[in-house]
Amino acid sequence: MKLITSMRATMLLLLTALTSISAWADNVNYYDPTADVGQQTKTATNPTAITSETTEIGSEGQTTWYYVSGTVTNGNRIEVKGTVNIILVDDCVFTASKGIRVESPNVLNIYAQK
Repeated sequence: MKLITSMRATMLLLLTALTSISAWADNVNYYDPTADVGQQTKTATNPTAITSETTEIGSEGQTTWYYVSGTVTNGNRIEVKGTVNIILVDDCVFTASKGIRVESPNVLNIYAQK
């Protein structure tokens, strides 16, 4: 009986954590140094997480938003398509060991939170 109770508690904690992460990723704040003073904190809605498996970000002719949270080490060459905006969440560590390729006319913008 203790094992079942423990498993239920573990499952509840896992579900709570996953729900919190999903809700948090719906909106990610970032700092835009080009905006007017007092308007520099902005929000990206529904950005996509960059993971260790990411190989391509963006879509031709589109503007897309991504974020990096925690420690992410990506051993792939990441290709940028369209206009891609990446938010580096506070205290993240992002390593793209094979680089990020941005060919014209594609654009890569990188933002921080603070």
